[in-house]
Amino acid sequence: MKIKSYIFLFFFIFTSFYAYPSGGSENETDSITARGSVGRREAAFSGPLFIGDGGSSIRLAVLAPEVQGDVPVYLPLYIQGLLNNNINKFSAVNLVDRQNLNRIISEQNLAASGRFSDNDFIRIGNLTNTQYFLFGTIQRLSGNRFSLQLSVTEASSGIRKATSMKEGTLFQFEGRAALLNEATAELLAQIGVQLTDAGRQTLLAGNISSVQAEAGLARGITALAGGAEVEALFNFAQAVSFDPLQLEALSRLSSLTSTISGGTISQRIWNDLQARDQWLDVIKETAAFFDNHPPFEIVFDPNLTQIGETNFKKRTVNLGMRIALYSSQAGFNALNTLLEGLDKTGRRSEWGFPGWPLMEISPRVKV
Repeated sequence: MKIKSYIFLFFFIFTSFYAYPSGGSENETDSITARGSVGRREAAFSGPLFIGDGGSSIRLAVLAPEVQGDVPVYLPLYIQGLLNNNINKFSAVNLVDRQNLNRIISEQNLAASGRFSDNDFIRIGNLTNTQYFLFGTIQRLSGNRFSLQLSVTEASSGIRKATSMKEGTLFQFEGRAALLNEATAELLAQIGVQLTDAGRQTLLAGNISSVQAEAGLARGITALAGGAEVEALFNFAQAVSFDPLQLEALSRLSSLTSTISGGTISQRIWNDLQARDQWLDVIKETAAFFDNHPPFEIVFDPNLTQIGETNFKKRTVNLGMRIALYSSQAGFNALNTLLEGLDKTGRRSEWGFPGWPLMEISPRVKV
């Protein structure tokens, strides 16, 4: 059973802007988060990004930063992922695969307290043949401000080879990841990777698609660890939609899709009654998730059009922006995957779920 969307919205939004003399804005504001401008996708720079060997002799493992204070659960994984992504794109440094790295850490029962000791670094270094570790601490300061301390440490000696400290709002760590991009440039320079002028400008400019992909991947990993398979599936699919070359997101999406569409949710399902209860929980979780995350995407045209005449007395002008609302392929793919898995159980009608999700249901058990 496939779910199709026929909703399409196209309209003008009018707003009044104050004309500031210097062209600046009065306050810093978050920009619209969407897949991008109408008909456009950010293109990767095709020229040389670094000079010389780009650090090809360096083998580096990037660890998720330690958390201090009230920090969003997904944030350390997001920081780890984006640093990996940046270093991979803007240098020739050999990176340890994150999934293998985390598996080794888990198998060795390391960092149970969230902190790594010198002996932990040595053990991980020996097991992964790693020379250096990139590690740090993310801390909430107050309100929406955070500080991030990063360092590159030699595994065998514990000597720091590079450091970077950044402080700012959550949006500055996300958005175009300005602070993380600056930190990457600083750390690469300190370990001997020399970027070209164009490479440095490209790194600092950031890439929204890459940032959104890493954020989606991190949220998906966090959701899956908490047993929220539907939320994880949606976030993995979103990550892939933003960056089709995000291999870890592709791998996790494929694995989770296979598990769900195969007719089972997890190893917790032992018999028919448990299976039904588990699927009922998933249906409730799905309804709650899509109530808070409607499966639609806003696509906008950043080219503003003046509407009417300029009011020179009030120094205001009405501008129009074209905005369209499209169905989210990731959202509906996630829902279709769940429906496929539910159908494959062969128990959908008997369990009392024949009308879901086209109609709200209150499943009943036969007495």
